[in-house]
Amino acid sequence: MAALPRDRVNNAVRRIAMEPLTTVAIGADLRLVSTDDGGRQTPWRGGCAEKNRFTYRPNWRLPGWTEGEQTTAPMPGFSRIDIHPEDTARAVLAPLFLERLPAWPDVGPGDEPRMHEGARIRGQATVVWVEPATWFMPDEQHERFTQRLKPPISGNTPSQHRS
Repeated sequence: MAALPRDRVNNAVRRIAMEPLTTVAIGADLRLVSTDDGGRQTPWRGGCAEKNRFTYRPNWRLPGWTEGEQTTAPMPGFSRIDIHPEDTARAVLAPLFLERLPAWPDVGPGDEPRMHEGARIRGQATVVWVEPATWFMPDEQHERFTQRLKPPISGNTPSQHRS
């Protein structure tokens, strides 16, 4: 039997009657690791376009955690499309189940969680803002957070890439 496409699964899950979960939305400046330093060989496709929302769900090592400790947080979007290794971008993180993982509410502006894919570090985030949110995130709340996605911090420019 073939697996259902992710968008069909996400839409089916959204239709399930659930109590909204209290969470936070975290805005961060994200610096991706270069391929030469162990980063990805391919770009992160998508960005903050509606069809790409919540499709990337990396793991995070939070400040103070030891090597190997990780948790997940979906990313509603990035400030730009097709982010390559070594690029910088603004991102929004939406950690889930705060009551089961009390470390997330302690994350605040200036903290630097590390982004992982498995054991490999793929990026470093610097938290810029934290706001209360709910899960599943209503469209209007999601729009408010994605509107806060601004170009990368000044002085950092995207790498030049050819398609």
